[in-house]
Amino acid sequence: MLQALACTATINAKHFRHAGGPVTCHGPEARNIRDIDEAVSLASMKRVTVAMAQLMVDWCGVEPATH
Repeated sequence: MLQALACTATINAKHFRHAGGPVTCHGPEARNIRDIDEAVSLASMKRVTVAMAQLMVDWCGVEPATH
């Protein structure tokens, strides 16, 4: 049985994969990662944000707001 695990090891996904777990690694286009001038593309950050929001809606569902 799979268990949920939240962690910051996305770039180490291979370790979870080798242990038999499902993995995903999703993020914006980046350059010079772990360097003094590390940067991400704002356009790709927007695409990632929309994709992640849609994933949450699809996975969790939504309920209408009540006031």
